[in-house]
Amino acid sequence: TGGEWLLYSKPLNEGWEGGSFNPGSFKPVLGFKAGNAGKKMDIDIAFVKITEGKYDSSVEVGDAIGGTSKPNLIKVMDFETASEWPDVLNGANKIGSLNFRKTIEPFIGKGFYTFMDDNTLGSWGAYWGQTISKDLKKEDLTVFDNPYLSFALNTISNNQYLIIRIYQYNGKLQMVKKFMPNTSEKWETFEFSLFQTDLENWSDDSTDLGAHYKSLKRLNSNTPIDRIEIIIGKNDLNPVGISMDEIVITEGPRFKN
Repeated sequence: TGGEWLLYSKPLNEGWEGGSFNPGSFKPVLGFKAGNAGKKMDIDIAFVKITEGKYDSSVEVGDAIGGTSKPNLIKVMDFETASEWPDVLNGANKIGSLNFRKTIEPFIGKGFYTFMDDNTLGSWGAYWGQTISKDLKKEDLTVFDNPYLSFALNTISNNQYLIIRIYQYNGKLQMVKKFMPNTSEKWETFEFSLFQTDLENWSDDSTDLGAHYKSLKRLNSNTPIDRIEIIIGKNDLNPVGISMDEIVITEGPRFKN
């Protein structure tokens, strides 16, 4: 390259030797071979990334040659560290686990989390006391212009409902986004703008301050998010069976739906 940075951007699903591309088991390893150069050579690599479509050399968060300190993404729940995501019980019944549905490939990495039905919920019931959540108080989201929460879901048979509950102001503000996915046992991606989306407000309005929080339609972009909680329930009487993976925050939408 004559000492200059050159950019290479190639489709992931083309040109592989030895088989087809499987995104579920993709584990890239970089190698370097000088070929018949006949002399000592070196190579510098600034970044290797996967993008939606061809990367056009515009500066993105986290680029080494772009000079920005913004994180490329913030991992909320990627389910790669088993000790962080123990089984969830409803009484004596295991309903949430990293070890359910191991016959399917993860969306990304090696782990994903699944909730299953234990037949104790009635129509439109939910596992209100058996949720999973992640504390985000230490994450500075003001570095982003428009942060999105993005994630992948894989459901069994009919719809269930998934509630994302987001807390601010030490839990006094509770905002909710609902999804009713039916992905036919395939991974599909979902996302929304954290601070530019009108959300359902579940705040307690029994005090004057609570009434103020209850009147809001959006989260405050200048205030830390306390935590993000995932609640799973039945859509009518359809059985619960839903897997989730790669719940992250990025600058703008991560996926192109």
